[in-house]
Amino acid sequence: MTQPTHVYVFISDNHEFYCFSVVSNGSNIPTGTGVAIWKKRDEIPFTAAALAKYAKDQDPQNVITNLIVRGYHITRISAEVIPFPTPHRSSS
Repeated sequence: MTQPTHVYVFISDNHEFYCFSVVSNGSNIPTGTGVAIWKKRDEIPFTAAALAKYAKDQDPQNVITNLIVRGYHITRISAEVIPFPTPHRSSS
C-alpha cells in the first residue's frame, strides 16, 4: 500500500472541528461525530509541516499515524468551554 501524496482538510458545519482525510470527498469520515456537514476546505501535501498548520495543538506525527491507519483524523479547533453551574442561592 502506497502512502497518499495529499490530504484533504474538511471543516465542520459548526466550525469546531477539522477533519483530515485521504479520500478527496471525505466519504471515509465516520458519522455520529455530532457534525451534520463536513465542508472541504483545503488540499495540502501529506507532510508534517503542512498538517501542523491545521493541527496546531497536536503532534503532527499522531495525525500522520491516524491517516495511515484509519484514513482520517479529527481535531478540535475551538476551545471546549465548560459552563460553570449557576448558584442555587444568592449570598447575602
